[in-house]
Amino acid sequence: MLNAETVKTKPFAFSFFLLLALALTGSILLFIVTASWGLGTNSDSANYIAGARNILTGHGYRNYGSLSLITHWPPFFSFTLAVIGLLGIDPLDGARILHSALYGVNILMIGLILRKLTGSLIAALFGAYFMLASMPMIEVHTRVCSEPWFIFFSFTAFYLLNQYLAGQSKKYLFSAAALTGLACLDRYVGVTVIGAGTLGLFLLSRKKLAARVKESLLFLAISALPLGLWLLRNKLLANELMSKSVNPPSLSFEYLQMAFGTFTTWLLPASVPSLVRHIGLFLTLVGAAILVVLIVSKEIKHGATKIITTDDSLRFVALLMVFMVCYAGLHIVHHVIMNASVSAGDRHFSPLFIAGLLIVLILLDRFVKLSPSAPFKKIAVISLLLLMSFSYLLSAAQEFATFWKNGYGHTSRFWRASQTMVKTKSLLKGEFIYTNNSSAVYLIVNAPARRLPSKINKKKHRYDDGTEIDSPDLLSQLQKIALRLLDKEGYVVFFSRRQQWYSLTQAELEKYLPITPVAKLKDGVIYKADPAREYDVLHAKGIE
Repeated sequence: MLNAETVKTKPFAFSFFLLLALALTGSILLFIVTASWGLGTNSDSANYIAGARNILTGHGYRNYGSLSLITHWPPFFSFTLAVIGLLGIDPLDGARILHSALYGVNILMIGLILRKLTGSLIAALFGAYFMLASMPMIEVHTRVCSEPWFIFFSFTAFYLLNQYLAGQSKKYLFSAAALTGLACLDRYVGVTVIGAGTLGLFLLSRKKLAARVKESLLFLAISALPLGLWLLRNKLLANELMSKSVNPPSLSFEYLQMAFGTFTTWLLPASVPSLVRHIGLFLTLVGAAILVVLIVSKEIKHGATKIITTDDSLRFVALLMVFMVCYAGLHIVHHVIMNASVSAGDRHFSPLFIAGLLIVLILLDRFVKLSPSAPFKKIAVISLLLLMSFSYLLSAAQEFATFWKNGYGHTSRFWRASQTMVKTKSLLKGEFIYTNNSSAVYLIVNAPARRLPSKINKKKHRYDDGTEIDSPDLLSQLQKIALRLLDKEGYVVFFSRRQQWYSLTQAELEKYLPITPVAKLKDGVIYKADPAREYDVLHAKGIE
């Protein structure tokens, strides 16, 4: 690794070419891997796609079921899919094109940031490679989710903010604030970027107190404006700032265990025993702390008492650390207070992975620079990174191969090849549908599928004595569904492979809904509304 200020052995153009090659490799690879089954999807994905499709049809930013206004997810991701849709490309296919491009862009962005801050081509190439081959980056770019845009906006904003703190013009501050605003319109957790940027301007600037306060407030005002306008829209049109959680909040041991388990797999493969991975995580954190102390103490000995605010790379490290505290803190608070269903997996923690990656590579670069006359340090660091690179390569190859073969989620091979799904797609186009897998039907068939109710409250399904809690007003819900099916001459699509312990069974649907089978398949049944059964259903007395 080379000193950014004194050694310039590698022209920047050459570095850019190599990083661009890695970025293009990532984009092309992802586009090929997702060719068979498309991007992976879940219920969130269905609403992102619905938002884009409904924008294109002139209905506005609405969900796929009830067509109600979407407030739970900010609009930027769906809006970009709608823009691609203007070319005649369905948003589900557009997401694949967009994510392939963003995969390459994010790989290139991290590589360039490292090249600029460290002056080291080796650090930049390792950073770009880990972005390409890491499980968090593969997961968020192969799924229909908003994280890829968030990653681009957030870390570009941090770099521009760091450049402003280094003495660049006000346009860097305004640009960073604008990108932060877009991050908030992509994901609500963008408020952590606002918080980190505001605190960074106040704590890491070399200016006087009054100037620091002024610049911090200016950044806060500009970056928060887009989100404020969006929340105002929600309040005026939907009478809520954002949709409320339906999941009970808590901070469980399982959540903390999953979080630390996720962190450990960033260092060692999941196949390695858990205890070994946790020890590795602990040693890495201790080592990072020691590196910071060594670097700062040595700089202080050389008279650099304000090294954190004067050194570009260490200031950037400090800024990222502030962000990590804000992001992790908000994630825990959200889990405890609002929504315990938010997982602690690679997707939600992907920004922490990138921040950690940048911090580690910058600190390792500085560690090598502490003793430029001791080449064994450089050899040891590069050997360690090469070992991790090989481990990442094996995991990435396995993940890409699995994705190529089967896809993921509601648009995977499992669902696209389903006989019932294939029949639904050929038989029901634009029909009124109720189903026990509304997300998959909507995404694959592109029909306004509605979800059948659960017969058991799956959020809190048992009393203290062990008896099951029925879903409230189930019979009333079924009677309303019956009337809608009859009024719209609708259909019910039942997937037997989707049957859950809390779901209505096939026999119960036939008993309590006015339906008659029109197609019986190996893995499900398609029913049509039958007016001849109206009286029996609407006068039913209860669910057995």
